[in-house]
Amino acid sequence: MFSSALAEWCSRVPRHERTVSPDDFVGGRPASVIVAEALRREILRGAFPSGERLRQDAVATRFGISQMVLREAFKQLVSNGLLQALPKRGVRVAALSFREAEEMTKMRSLIEAQALEWAVPEMKESDFKATE
Repeated sequence: MFSSALAEWCSRVPRHERTVSPDDFVGGRPASVIVAEALRREILRGAFPSGERLRQDAVATRFGISQMVLREAFKQLVSNGLLQALPKRGVRVAALSFREAEEMTKMRSLIEAQALEWAVPEMKESDFKATE
């Protein structure tokens, strides 16, 4: 379920010390991005059914993170259309058809590939070593 960077971080940091801010980095990436990606995978594989309300406290506990980091991850998923914000009630999993989920995944892969194409020429050798 967890990304490898998040799993590695969770194995290093004692549970009682896992309150991080959205600016904290895990494996060189913001913790909120890693959590958003893990939740995205879970949603797309059907671990959370369409329409299911996600309780912030329960999900934060499940990931061993602060609610502030989780709120940032939720914002990313709302902007991606995977979650719907419910005023004063939190978020719920958006009802996506298979076609919509497939289209979102394809679009994301195209965007990420283009971003990588633009980033690689600007990278230094140290950047490449950091990704290993």
